[in-house]
Amino acid sequence: MNSAEKTPLTYWKRIKIAFQYVMPQVYLTRLAGWFAKQNWGTVTHFTIKVFAKKYHVDMSEADKPHFTDYANFNEFFTRKLK
Repeated sequence: MNSAEKTPLTYWKRIKIAFQYVMPQVYLTRLAGWFAKQNWGTVTHFTIKVFAKKYHVDMSEADKPHFTDYANFNEFFTRKLK
């Protein structure tokens, strides 16, 4: 595949793109902020763990190195480093 060729979009990706065009950005930002503040216990911890693994977050650099130390995504994203 050369640089001019593009990978076809999956059905799910098309839905996500359409949602972003239809939804006013201010509401999308508020929705993301609301989700980041939620404390859903085990679900939040699992989601943080998956995110950290996918994006290669080095938790040994954090003051609180365990995923269960964070009540929500806001705490995780604003964590203090050693």
